[in-house]
Amino acid sequence: MRSSFAKAMFTTLVISALAPLAVIATDAIQKPYDWTVEIKTEKLERQFEYQGSTLKPVSRANIRYYPMSDEDNKVDYEDVWFHNGKALGLERKHKFELEEGEGVAIKVLHKTESPEQEEIKAAADAISLIYLDSYLHKNPVVTVIVKNPVFHDISNALQDQQWQPLPDVSDQALDAQVILYLQSEDGSSKQTFKYQSPG
Repeated sequence: MRSSFAKAMFTTLVISALAPLAVIATDAIQKPYDWTVEIKTEKLERQFEYQGSTLKPVSRANIRYYPMSDEDNKVDYEDVWFHNGKALGLERKHKFELEEGEGVAIKVLHKTESPEQEEIKAAADAISLIYLDSYLHKNPVVTVIVKNPVFHDISNALQDQQWQPLPDVSDQALDAQVILYLQSEDGSSKQTFKYQSPG
């Protein structure tokens, strides 16, 4: 009787101890990266508005990063201002303090449900900037996640930035070193790009 009770207690303790590990393991399979870099764009109505200004419209991308398992612990990294898909200015707020070799997911958000083309271009440019930051810090970009309604718009904007879409052939070896994986939030749309330098 005492032996059966002891076994039951031991089993309960083991299950209790392993349950959080099972959740972590499942999360790691579903999210095979260590950090999320969040890009949130918004169109600015009166930024750089003065007589004769050609810098309209303007969008801002607020960029933050956080550990994959701790979304509440966001670090405000930088703000970047864009006009027509070109960066106008940057305010760096924090260092890019990720451990070398840890994987990154870039997640794109917008202030409104229906972002304008200026925001789409800003998002594509910000993706390229973060990809470069991650590459320089030896942090591989595992995936870029965008909202479902803007997937094709951001795909087109990336192509305007010299990202070349690759055929959807899963068993084909990729001959490029600079690869970007774009996917919609629910995973229904996916596209692979390689960077094609101009000229």
